[in-house]
Amino acid sequence: MQIEHFGLSRLTLSLLQNANGRTNHLKLGSPCNFFAMIEHGHARFSFAGGTVELAPRELLYIPRGLVYTSEWFGSPDCRFYSLAFSFRHASENARFALQKLQADTLAPEQIDLADFAVATAGEWQLLSFFYRVYGIVAPRLTPHPTDTRLGALYPALRQMEQSPATEVTVPELARLCGMSTSKFYDQFQKALDCTPMTYKNLLRAQHAVDLLTNTDLTVEEIAARLGCSSPSYLRRILAATVGKTPKEIRRDKPTL
Repeated sequence: MQIEHFGLSRLTLSLLQNANGRTNHLKLGSPCNFFAMIEHGHARFSFAGGTVELAPRELLYIPRGLVYTSEWFGSPDCRFYSLAFSFRHASENARFALQKLQADTLAPEQIDLADFAVATAGEWQLLSFFYRVYGIVAPRLTPHPTDTRLGALYPALRQMEQSPATEVTVPELARLCGMSTSKFYDQFQKALDCTPMTYKNLLRAQHAVDLLTNTDLTVEEIAARLGCSSPSYLRRILAATVGKTPKEIRRDKPTL
């Protein structure tokens, strides 16, 4: 394990609640990786690989980019901790599949609700908690059957993810990966099941959803920040990827 690959670009911890019977469909895929632990209630996560039921004190791992549906049950709601994180090294965000670990699986190095509560005290507590959890959990997680082509595409993925507003052509991305344009385009489609432009718009949509739900920026300001030619173009991207307007996204704040 090379520690330089485990620098973080995002780390947040929240105590959230979903109303009994709420269903969420992550059409864009998970915007980052998550560890989640339920305090009260239970949940069901359905994805292409199957279904996972989550009960209190079980630890769930959700990988970045996974498209899934979640259902929440509790009286009157389901309360849970959500630890969201993304690594700067893109390949590390695709190491594991969605899965859960039961409390006894983590023994003797117990991770419990009390640890999540303590980690909310401040930035240093949170950072220390994350690396402790990741160090304990990662060796116990089942690896994702990641296509080896993803590693070869890393320079292009890094460029696109770190600079979503920067216009870059397919030939430029291919050169970053040391490939011909045709080889790069073919490997990109096979590894990610979409074209580079589609992936670019998915990244724009993810950033737009984040900005719409966490800032007061106008649609015009968000479009300009993400390098969209016009607010109407951003709206078309959101309609195609999320199936909602900016107003609807702000009204229905995303959760797990």
